[in-house]
Amino acid sequence: MTPPPPPVIEPFDPHAASEADLDALHAFRVAARAVDMPEDPAPSRAAVVGQARTATWSDSVRALWVARVDGTVVGLGSHELLAGVNSTIGYVDLRIHPAHRRRGIGTALIRPIAESVTAGGRDLVLGVPVKPGSAGEAWVTRLGFAFTADVVVQRLVVRGEDAVRPRSAPVAPGYRLVEWSTAAPEELIASYAAARQAIADAPRGGSSYREEGRWTPETIREAERHYVEQGAQERVAVAVCEADGTVAGLTIVVRYMFRPELGYQFDTAVMPAHRGRGLGLALKSAMLGTLRSEWPELERIHTSNNTTNTYMLAVNEELGFRPLRHGRYYELPTAQLLANLAQLPDAVSR
Repeated sequence: MTPPPPPVIEPFDPHAASEADLDALHAFRVAARAVDMPEDPAPSRAAVVGQARTATWSDSVRALWVARVDGTVVGLGSHELLAGVNSTIGYVDLRIHPAHRRRGIGTALIRPIAESVTAGGRDLVLGVPVKPGSAGEAWVTRLGFAFTADVVVQRLVVRGEDAVRPRSAPVAPGYRLVEWSTAAPEELIASYAAARQAIADAPRGGSSYREEGRWTPETIREAERHYVEQGAQERVAVAVCEADGTVAGLTIVVRYMFRPELGYQFDTAVMPAHRGRGLGLALKSAMLGTLRSEWPELERIHTSNNTTNTYMLAVNEELGFRPLRHGRYYELPTAQLLANLAQLPDAVSR
């Protein structure tokens, strides 16, 4: 039997890619989704292309590589070199077409990514969550990655026959709700920046990743510009303490216009002095009511939390979110990954 041809690994610019490459990228992402995440609907071509062209962090350095077999794209890998409190981390994502797994493509693809992470001065590789017991988990374990955190993704169905209408949760006396899109009001931005730092103490297991703890009005504006540049819509709701006019709590939902049916529940945080008053529940409840009316294309909202964050998981359950899947984070010092790769044959792969 003739062995399959070796993959060709090369840098990839999704903004300059040919239509044939983008078609192949969409085809293999649909095939991978059906195997890896059958609980999710197949992504549209616009969603796949948009995701490939969109950086997750506004201040990261992003680069992509593809694996080709007989000229067709069958794998995609990327890194984002993080900054700020996470400036030691290279965040890596890697996807392989199911029909081409266990042929050395994953190992061949991660080599230049790890080398680029090292060249970028990041000494730790952290990967997107893999499903417990999956082939992906077995592969990262063989490469020497260490388990650090377990997360659960929850989904709220907003529209359709399975839609859940969250219960109303009024804000506590002494507080008022304020909502906005795109830009924080000038009179609230300073205390909003301070409140965003409250997410830093959320449970994260053993992961080295930390939420940015140095929010300022300037970094808030930078993040807002990032969303606009990426074609995303950001919706924010805050609880304002009427006694002093400062932001006591917040919640944020973002969606990308290449996939308008899916929203991402990002930070929800309450300042320590204002906890125990149900502000998190009230903020999320108000936000969901707004999204139902202002984002008519929205069908689902996803959110993820460490499994140790029992408080927020319970709040989400009360609002109608249901568990969708678990994911396990793994990480490894970059130098150790390169050393381990040097000892492995190319065939050791997904």
